[in-house]
Amino acid sequence: MHESWPRSSSVRGVGLLAFAAVLLAACSPAPATGSGSAGTSGSAGAASAGTAGGTGSVYLLLPATSPSRYVDLDGPLLRTAIESAVPGVSLVVENALGSSQTQARQMQAAISAGAKVVMLVAVDPAAVADELTMAAAAKVPVVLYDRVGRGGPATALVTVDEQAVGRLQGTGARTYLTRGGGRRTVGRALGDQTDPVTTQLKKGQDEVLDPLFDSGQAVRSCVFYVAHDDPATARTSLDQCLTANPSLDAFVVSDDTVAAAAVAAAKAQQRPVTVIGGQGPDLAAVQNIVLGLQYDTVYVSSRLEADKAAELTKSLLTTGTIDKALTPDTVDNGSTAPGVPTAFVPLRELTLDNVSTVVTDGVFTWQQICTGPAGATDTCKAHVPGN
Repeated sequence: MHESWPRSSSVRGVGLLAFAAVLLAACSPAPATGSGSAGTSGSAGAASAGTAGGTGSVYLLLPATSPSRYVDLDGPLLRTAIESAVPGVSLVVENALGSSQTQARQMQAAISAGAKVVMLVAVDPAAVADELTMAAAAKVPVVLYDRVGRGGPATALVTVDEQAVGRLQGTGARTYLTRGGGRRTVGRALGDQTDPVTTQLKKGQDEVLDPLFDSGQAVRSCVFYVAHDDPATARTSLDQCLTANPSLDAFVVSDDTVAAAAVAAAKAQQRPVTVIGGQGPDLAAVQNIVLGLQYDTVYVSSRLEADKAAELTKSLLTTGTIDKALTPDTVDNGSTAPGVPTAFVPLRELTLDNVSTVVTDGVFTWQQICTGPAGATDTCKAHVPGN
């Protein structure tokens, strides 16, 4: 089982709890059809027999408009994948615009509207316990998407193994830092210190980077956390690190938004500092890789993630359960025992050598990538005639 340490959840008053109590009273006490049967996951909120016809609505609750991938990539991909996998089912997409309170109301509304499955990308993964409990009481399955909602029962999870992400970031950093000889000085920008994801990412990075530092092959410089993973907050720390370390060669970062802030900080001080790591990909990260300003990023395929989520949703809608073969791992979310049945999405390091992967996969077009300064690179000239 993969560990995931919950942050302290905020309780948003008795409104949600009262609503959950009403739903619980209204629900049949009989266990959900197929729950706990051989070869299936019997987690909280398993679909009832009434969903087996494959009609009705699946609700996708998105957290915000940034990062843009949820709106631009995951939403459309999920719609296509789910509506193709289960004819007669429609996908209703709601966006909380960064508000946990709004997302709580959207969960209430989805349950009241008779949602067959709710797919949740939590605004704050540590503050969704009430919503998860409410859905379980109403026997509405919740598939956690990309983020580990904590403190309440969940039916399944589709995400990445964050420790494996960190390990891949560290491996890319080792490749870059050890090529060409010499010792390079490295700064590290980690995520929110209170977020369990940051703990897992750092653990994976440390497995690879600590031996480099301990052996003297690389020099550890400033190491700092970025509250709320906010790029503006990151920029302040990045600027300070650059000013205090005139020999800095590289930043290792945890996500693409902070990578963009690191590139901007280095440009502002006219410093030849390479950014390593990231996770996405964001369009800016792909362009910075083409420009040679960012060495790599960890590519998480939204298409693969959406397809897997659609597969789980189809299983819930047509059989009332999820085949255990679809969710071979588990992640501890502080509630579901022995852990939330989980499907991890494959990861890939994206560098200049294989950057065309995002075009092949339909994430971006060369026309999108090759705008602004990136358009003048040899890579773009080779792919966009006239550049």
